[in-house]
Amino acid sequence: MFGRSTPLGPDAESWQLRELFVSPISEKIDRAISWVDENVSEDCVVRLLIVPAYHIHALWLKFEDGEGRVLVADSPEQLTGIDVMRLYASYEFLEALTQEQHISGIAR
Repeated sequence: MFGRSTPLGPDAESWQLRELFVSPISEKIDRAISWVDENVSEDCVVRLLIVPAYHIHALWLKFEDGEGRVLVADSPEQLTGIDVMRLYASYEFLEALTQEQHISGIAR
């Protein structure tokens, strides 16, 4: 499951859970977090990266030297140039995205 929360004030304690969802994406993100814990020894800040136009969920790792890397946790099968559980340099990830068509709905 995953939840969405809203800040009601300046303190962390003031956040309120607004929505709760059952989704397979939570398990995929959890696997990606475990992968980072097991395979990345350097200190870094990790942020959840969601790319709605491509239906991609990833972890964005920002290292102390300014370098960024992206670990894709989930990506649609039709994006053949984006590999799940591959650690990309930020520029490689952005380059791979430029080679893909964004996801669109069903044509009328």
